Amino acid sequence: MSDQPAIVLVHGAWGSPAMWDYVISALPPGHEVIVADLPSCSRPGTSLEDDAAHVEEIAGDRSVVLVGHSYGGAVITEAAARIPGARHLVYVAAAMPDAGESMFDWIIKRSTDQALPMELLDDGTTTITIDIDNSPYDAETLARLLRIGLRPFAISGATTALSAAAWRSLPTTYLVTTDDDVIHPDTQREMAERAGTVVEIEAHHQVQLSHPDAVAALIVGAMH
Repeated sequence: MSDQPAIVLVHGAWGSPAMWDYVISALPPGHEVIVADLPSCSRPGTSLEDDAAHVEEIAGDRSVVLVGHSYGGAVITEAAARIPGARHLVYVAAAMPDAGESMFDWIIKRSTDQALPMELLDDGTTTITIDIDNSPYDAETLARLLRIGLRPFAISGATTALSAAAWRSLPTTYLVTTDDDVIHPDTQREMAERAGTVVEIEAHHQVQLSHPDAVAALIVGAMH
């Protein structure tokens, strides 16, 4: 059996496990990969706590490197504090709050040029529409995003303050996306001051779709 840690991939708000398909394909063979399917993106009435509990459950008693994109960063920050086998946290254009902070607290620090076309539904979930005509992505990346699609998200996940911050006691890597129009690049850089290793890439928010090879290489680097 390999002594390498397993890789736990955690998607962001409105996302799904398929958001990681291209990164998984870019990883070298031989890695155990576990992909979260966050309750907040599949069931109304769920919360950050439900998402963190899900990640804790799928990690089990393994040695793991946890990777979070966007809201997934808040989830791994909370969950890893109670995963004994957590070895490294990787933040991919992600929220990296401290205990007592929420993702929303950081999102509102700086505005971007493009507002999210978000609609609040009666069940407490939200939806966003992919703006095909004004997309920042190249044709291939946009096609990938459209193929995968977006799901409703229980917005309370992003507004709930964390009870723990695992990055305080674990090695961390942060990937800043310098063209991001969801989490301002300077906000990412400010959060990344908390990380041990910081890498910047010229990319928009869905970097795992546009630059999967770079994301895969970052994850592999964090395992050594």
